[in-house]
Amino acid sequence: MAVLNVTPDSFSDGGLLASKDDLLQAAQGAICVANQHQLPLFWLDVGGESSRPGAAFVSESQELARILPAIEALTVAFPETNISIDTRRAAVAQAALRAGASIINDISAGQDDPQMFALAAKSGATLVLMHSTVVADEPQNPWPIVLGHLKQQFSKAMDAGVLARQLWLDPGFGFGKSVQQNMRMLADASPIMTLAQALGCQGVVMGSSRKSFLTQRPYQEAANALPPSQRDYLTAASLVPLIQAAIGINCPMQLRVHHVSAMADVLSLLKACEDLLF
Repeated sequence: MAVLNVTPDSFSDGGLLASKDDLLQAAQGAICVANQHQLPLFWLDVGGESSRPGAAFVSESQELARILPAIEALTVAFPETNISIDTRRAAVAQAALRAGASIINDISAGQDDPQMFALAAKSGATLVLMHSTVVADEPQNPWPIVLGHLKQQFSKAMDAGVLARQLWLDPGFGFGKSVQQNMRMLADASPIMTLAQALGCQGVVMGSSRKSFLTQRPYQEAANALPPSQRDYLTAASLVPLIQAAIGINCPMQLRVHHVSAMADVLSLLKACEDLLF
């Protein structure tokens, strides 16, 4: 799942895809890698609003002005590629679907705009439900709170007419969680995978890519000076336990990443090891 942020202030790649040519070049590179590695389900994830702490407010009209030209250009250039819209607003998601997107990636899991569920039900679009609310500092294990929230939003989606097979679950690495809580989820991601299977969801989405918690330690909350663009080797390391958990449970998983080529190499290496063992 390749991140394509058309924002000036995203934490990792803000401003890098300011032009149509830059966007299409980045998408082309990601698609070529996906084809080379024979990734069966590949998404281009377009975002027009930064979710980093302290990001400036983006109005609905601003968000639409950013994402619609991008999705329209991607749809024309790569008509066979799945495009997801990273948004919390149902109106933005609806416009994106009309422009050619087929997936809604909602970091609020329908909390910020309850109409998101009705839109997914009516359109039949794939919907990603991500946990982003604050987890209390006390729990050493965040899974009960994270899973409880996702089950609640899953039930609301079902009540609105969304089918379980349309849904993916995302634990929300880096959102409302301490370093220790993020690391606990990374060390054992099986609880959310087990839940997704029990609910009949498509699978899970994992977005650890370049997150600041990868540069920190449980006893040191302040991020070090390593900039996001230099965190790809840490991202690669973070994928290993996630992939191992998915293989162990046989759970479909989308990996939301910034550097597709490097992370696809990680997948290929782990697959080669798996093929030798099984």
